Order: sequence, then structure tokens, then C-alpha cells
Amino acid sequence: MEDQEILTVIQGLVAEENWVRGQLDKGELEPDDAAARLREIGSRLDEMWSALRKARALRSAGVDPSTIDLRSAVAS
Repeated sequence: MEDQEILTVIQGLVAEENWVRGQLDKGELEPDDAAARLREIGSRLDEMWSALRKARALRSAGVDPSTIDLRSAVAS
């Protein structure tokens, strides 16, 4: 996954996070449902930021990040 693809996913997650918070503020989402979704979004954001950092670190070390599955590398 290229940096721009990761950044696009991050932007989408941030937009969704803002939407969920807005719906919660309006009373249009149940607090428990919103909290669960926000936890999921937060976890996915952590994964994406980690993948981006790993890709940049690999590139900096002269390794092509496309040769490594960054999603599985995130867990390490």
C-alpha cells in the first residue's frame, strides 16, 4: 500500500470519526453504539499510522515497502 493510499484511508477514518461524534452530539446515535464505533475507528487509525511509519522507515532504510505486507508488520 502506497503512502497516499494509507493517507486516504486515514482521512476517511477521521471523517467518519467526526461524523459519528456529530451524530452522537445530535442524539442520533446511541452512546454505546457510538462508543463502540469510535473504538473501532481509533484502532484502525492506530494501525494505519503504524503502517505509514513502517513504510517510511523501510523506504529510509533502502527497502521497498511494497515487498512487505505492512498490515501484518503492524502487529510486530
